[in-house]
Amino acid sequence: MPNYENLFQPLEVGPCVLKNRIVRSPHGIGLFGEGLIAYHEARARGGVAMSTIQATGTMPRADGMQLSMPGLALPGFDRLHVYSSRDLLGFGKRVELNGPAVVFDDTGSFEAISACDLLLAQGLKVTLISRHNIIGESLPYPPVTVGAARECLYEGDFDFIGGHYLQHINAEEVQISVLFTSRKRSIAAQTVVFVGYNEPNRLLWRSLQGNGPKVHMIGDVRGRNSIMSAIHAGAELGRSI
Repeated sequence: MPNYENLFQPLEVGPCVLKNRIVRSPHGIGLFGEGLIAYHEARARGGVAMSTIQATGTMPRADGMQLSMPGLALPGFDRLHVYSSRDLLGFGKRVELNGPAVVFDDTGSFEAISACDLLLAQGLKVTLISRHNIIGESLPYPPVTVGAARECLYEGDFDFIGGHYLQHINAEEVQISVLFTSRKRSIAAQTVVFVGYNEPNRLLWRSLQGNGPKVHMIGDVRGRNSIMSAIHAGAELGRSI
């Protein structure tokens, strides 16, 4: 291969020496856990010198943990009509949408806004319940970043209840409460979408420890859900190596 005479030559990258110059960019393949590890191991055995792995990421928590009450179990979270935003987007369990719907937002980000938008597009009445006092409160300067999305939501059959947490999920309603008070109320819901903080999937990262050069984590796998934190961590890592 006259045009690729350096392809199989070693290459120094920071403190590491790659055996050749075959590098794989990050990509998602729909595998997790042991299947994901086996996928990357097979490519390494095939001669790839360096892989940039992005599919470590995070997965929705399966316990219904709410940041305002992290030690409190959420009765009814395991009901069949309770979904994550990942499910709603077609990447998890099968979704059957029936109205009215409740979206609970523990993060104050665009994720819950997108879930509401999808449900409204299906013709469902949607109530967004959040521990935050305003829609998208965690985003930078919500009046600008969230204003247009908020207006679009209110064009549909939509309502917002802030400053509450989920206390119980029943077959046809959710019970909500204000933190540290006895105030309770019930909201009709035959579809519940829970938007909470995801759980980092570090199985691949742990399996690579001690089996070669140092493995770095950036982005969601560090337990954060901000694209800005991922960009800053990536830039810092790039400068360090």
